[in-house]
Amino acid sequence: MAFNDLLKQVGGVGRFQLIQVTLVVLPLILMASHNTLQNFTAAIPPHHCRPPAHANLSKDGALEAWLPRDGQGRPESCLRFTSPQRGLPFASGTEANSTEDTEPCTDGWIYDNSTFPSTIVSEWNLVCSHRALRQLAQSLFMVGVLLGAMVFGSLADRLGRRKVLILNYLQTAVSGTCAAYAPNFPVYCAFRLISGMSLASISLNCMTLSEDPPPPIALCPDPFHLISQPTPPSGALPALQPLSWVYPNNQ
Repeated sequence: MAFNDLLKQVGGVGRFQLIQVTLVVLPLILMASHNTLQNFTAAIPPHHCRPPAHANLSKDGALEAWLPRDGQGRPESCLRFTSPQRGLPFASGTEANSTEDTEPCTDGWIYDNSTFPSTIVSEWNLVCSHRALRQLAQSLFMVGVLLGAMVFGSLADRLGRRKVLILNYLQTAVSGTCAAYAPNFPVYCAFRLISGMSLASISLNCMTLSEDPPPPIALCPDPFHLISQPTPPSGALPALQPLSWVYPNNQ
């Protein structure tokens, strides 16, 4: 008698298998918030150069005086005039000397926070010459996923998946919280890398545990096997979208 035949007589998918698969699949649903985090926390809001501190014009006047326009008539995002444009009066009634020379945004940027009150882009000015740093955070997260799969996969084979999973759950909670309240961008990237390591291990170990208990004959038609696949993170995306509007802050 083959081992699969013995499993059929003992019983296929029972209460134990259902409970175990459900418990190991639940963390996979929560992984969607980490995998799609960059879409919300690194959104680029509309922005333009901040006028110099000594500019005492009205808000609209300051924009007209200091900001060149792009092809669509909107203020440039990364350039401003070195001095106000001719024809716009100062508060004293005199006119500014004109020049069309431009310079980078030396006094920072003004962001439109109507959609996203806070993102890592607006918090650490990851725009213009620093725009590439925005993708660096996601790249380091994926590096963490690669490292986590190699390091924790080997540890799980040696120490057991239960111990490694508990460690990864704690690691995800701590690193995610620290990344949310990181004081600067390098610290944020470091904790995102650590989060990627733990999430890769959680995914691999949960998949393995969810596929082990059912007998092979039940793997294909069993609905609980199907939910153990990467569909939970995808199915959780519609549920996370309303939360992103209720809690728009990047933390």
